[in-house]
Amino acid sequence: MSLKQFSSMLFGTAPARIAGNDELSLSVAVIFIGIVAASYTSYLFFAQLNAALAEPVQVIHVVQTEPRHGEYRVRGYVTMPTECDEVSVQTKQITKNEFELMVSTWQEPSRLCPPRPTARLFESVIFASVDDIHILISIDGRRAPVTIEYR
Repeated sequence: MSLKQFSSMLFGTAPARIAGNDELSLSVAVIFIGIVAASYTSYLFFAQLNAALAEPVQVIHVVQTEPRHGEYRVRGYVTMPTECDEVSVQTKQITKNEFELMVSTWQEPSRLCPPRPTARLFESVIFASVDDIHILISIDGRRAPVTIEYR
């Protein structure tokens, strides 16, 4: 296959001639496509790196329903920096009326995700024999301030 046939197949028609040289115009087109591909790949790589270096959690919102027979349902969401970030929650009793929600975060390693804040929902049930409980939250082992809204 000649260079002219390849360029016709690649672009649908023969590219415009630059100073009457088909090979030069094809070389310019191939270099341009390579630069665009390399730029986009760099953008994805650095966006992923930036998301990984960013603070893992931006916003925590917790809604606690009123207790029913010693059962507290705690629902909320954590705003994560990308769509690839996931959340899991475990509950630990510290004292008779103090409980800790331990939020663990991780990023899905199999795909590249540009920074786009995404809410991840969680729910936990706490069983307590007291009427008033205090909830602490830790994210990846660090204590986090939180405002609890009762509904």
